[in-house]
Amino acid sequence: MLLTHGIGHRFRTLFILLFIFVIACRKSDDPIPNIPLPPIPEIVIKATVPKLVYWNEKHVLLDASETKAPTTLTKLFFSWTCTEFPWMADKPVINNATKSSAWLENLGLGRYKFKLTVRDNVGNIVSSEYQFDVRGDTLVKAEAGPDLQIYSPREKTAFYGTSIPIEYNYTLEKRSFFWTIIEKPAGNSLVSMFQIPSPNSQYASINGLTDGVYKFQLEVKNEIGLTAYDTMELKVSPDPLKGTTRIYEYEHWELFTGGFEDFITIRLYEPDLFKNRATENFEVRVWDENKKSWGDTSEIFWYTLDDGTLWIYPNPAMGNYDFYKLDGVKAKVQVKYL
Repeated sequence: MLLTHGIGHRFRTLFILLFIFVIACRKSDDPIPNIPLPPIPEIVIKATVPKLVYWNEKHVLLDASETKAPTTLTKLFFSWTCTEFPWMADKPVINNATKSSAWLENLGLGRYKFKLTVRDNVGNIVSSEYQFDVRGDTLVKAEAGPDLQIYSPREKTAFYGTSIPIEYNYTLEKRSFFWTIIEKPAGNSLVSMFQIPSPNSQYASINGLTDGVYKFQLEVKNEIGLTAYDTMELKVSPDPLKGTTRIYEYEHWELFTGGFEDFITIRLYEPDLFKNRATENFEVRVWDENKKSWGDTSEIFWYTLDDGTLWIYPNPAMGNYDFYKLDGVKAKVQVKYL
């Protein structure tokens, strides 16, 4: 009985150990659980860059000192580069370009673009781009020009607008000019305005003018969106000299040197008569002493200047370069106001 009891005890122990071994082997065949790894911390750039810089500022700071390493074991490396600068300016000098904070020198007027690249010692690389504009001490200003008074009929009138400060225009990027008609005489539906030689030109020409008062607006916008406005007024009135004829005599002729050949010209300076009147307001003839009669209008050209001068010169196609001049004979001009 004792022998049988001892064998049975040992058998049960062996069976329990075998069962545990089988269970352990079965669990070792199960797949390993897919436990997600924690994400690698990324670099977040925090930089302060100005949006507008004035030309008299000596140093401009690019500050990324708030950019922190994602972990205490991560080391950051910085690189500031200039990707775009005004075509009339030299490339800027970036001091401490490999530090978190850099400062700039040698800036001209216009738009600048910069790129900041940050990498760490575990392979992360991030970058960010910035831009700012360098301007003169004065903000953009529009000058539409003085108010004008002209006499009808006049088929078209040209205007010229400017943008101030003029001394900075040659280095600034493009400026846009927009002329518009904001007031016109009642009943005038034919007046039109267009800019020459292109839609954004400083020059504008007006067609279809009738008697009355017109008001025009010039809008000037620079490359960063700053906008200025100015207006000018144009008064068109009937010409009080219309239908009259005047004769002018001068003691001397003027010699024009230039072009293909020297020729004689006549300059009549009469501000009260010629100023604010266009070329098409006149019909001009010059006295031909040889023929003892007035020459034909096809033999000459004439146009008015802003200071009130009527300049007359021969038509080269007609070959009359001497302009009928005879020694000791006065220059005689007939002007008919149309």
